[in-house]
Amino acid sequence: MTRSTRLRPTVGAATRDAESGLSGWEEFGIVVGGSIAAAAILGIAHWLWRKSQAPLLKIECGDSYDFDKRVGNTDVAVAPAVEQHRALAAFAKFVRVTETRGRSGASNVVLRMKDVQPPAPHSTAFVELRWADSRETNDIRPHGHKYAFAQLVIFYETKDGELGWRTTPTLLEHADTAQFTLELLVEGRRYSEERFRIVNPWSRSQIEAWPDDVWPPSEIEFPKIEKVTTLPGRT
Repeated sequence: MTRSTRLRPTVGAATRDAESGLSGWEEFGIVVGGSIAAAAILGIAHWLWRKSQAPLLKIECGDSYDFDKRVGNTDVAVAPAVEQHRALAAFAKFVRVTETRGRSGASNVVLRMKDVQPPAPHSTAFVELRWADSRETNDIRPHGHKYAFAQLVIFYETKDGELGWRTTPTLLEHADTAQFTLELLVEGRRYSEERFRIVNPWSRSQIEAWPDDVWPPSEIEFPKIEKVTTLPGRT
């Protein structure tokens, strides 16, 4: 005679499932959500780290010898401007782009002049300023700097003995005073914009009023450039 054995339900396990109140899908969702949140936090941390390591550029202007210079007649920026004429004297007003963070440099930096007020009668397009080494783009190392021609005035003599002059860029030639924007681009992307004001003794009206006996000048008054405001942009 055999004795039957009844299977008793596993009450303890069922109770634990009931107390948790979570299905398998809910638990899976918690795991996935936590992974996404962790990835987002890591992504933000990485972005903040990259931002803290990125170059920090600023545009500087001034009235010292660093910014106001006589340029050699054979300088790489002078010869193309006078073409076949003979340069007699050249003077330059510079602006400086400096990297201030010191953790990484900036590559393929371009500096543009635009939005001149009052506008030049011949053009309202932007002009890419030429760097002092005559390059169109430049690299700036950490804590380094590069100079760019804000204005260059050249006095020359033609083959026929006539005296003349030329400024570059020509966007400021018409104005005794003006405002303009300098835009920085790094690797083809807009980095920042800043607004400047210039008092310009190299305007057409002022240069043509100089007496003939001081042509070309051995000394010259340089333009005054000051910062007006910083426009929204990347920093």
